[in-house]
Parts: sequence; C-alpha cells; structure tokens
Amino acid sequence: MTAPVALAQADPEPRPDGDLLLADDFDDAAASALASYGDEWMTWEVAGGVGTLSSSSADNELAAQYPAPAATDVLIEVDLRFASDQVEGAGVTFRGSDLLQREDTDWHYYHVGVRPATKAIELGRLTEGLTEVEDLGA
Repeated sequence: MTAPVALAQADPEPRPDGDLLLADDFDDAAASALASYGDEWMTWEVAGGVGTLSSSSADNELAAQYPAPAATDVLIEVDLRFASDQVEGAGVTFRGSDLLQREDTDWHYYHVGVRPATKAIELGRLTEGLTEVEDLGA
C-alpha cells in the first residue's frame, strides 16, 4: 500500500491523535487502491477481504497506491501474506511521489521492506536516477 505524498506540499495541519486517515477492508474494488504502473504492467484485484497485486514486468515490481491526505506523523499497520519464504519481499512505501502521475524528474519514495527468506526488515529510499533502493538501515 502506498499513500502518495509529494514533498513539495505544504505541511498539513496536525490531526487529532488517533484520527483515521485511510482504511481498506478489501470488500470493494472501486474504493480500494490502484495499481501504480497501469494494466500493461500489473493488476490489482480485491476479493474475499484480500487485495492481490500481480505483475507482468520483468523485475516483478509491484506497487499499489491510495489517494490520501498529506500527513506529518503516521502509524501504519498492514498485514502482509506470503505464499512461501521464497518470495523476494514486500513492504510499504510512504512519503512518496504519485507514481501514477509522476514526472520524469525528481520523483521519490521511502520504503519499509520485509524479506521472508532472510527474515529481515529494511528501511530505504528510492529517488530518480537510482535503480535500487538506498539502504537507510533497519
């Protein structure tokens, strides 16, 4: 899941603690996320309370994003399900550019990644011009 937030936006007004910005119980595809790179690269399906991304791209990169208001401090809770520990990984991108409407310059996002095979959690950043996520530590 990705809540696209452009760094160029003005700082949002603080919200009361516990104010819910976004929730998805995956029962309505029309109210759920969008695949970030379009139908020619990936599909997003919602069924039975589960959102599933499938990729046809060579690098199998998958990203879905939600329209959400800008936020300064957030608590993100997400359940990830892996078919096996052979899956390369998954995670949450945040404080990023809108990947659907991105310009060819100056796009970015931060990423918390989960790697089942190595049982690792990573924090990284990807910016225009890089092909790999920059490791910011765990």
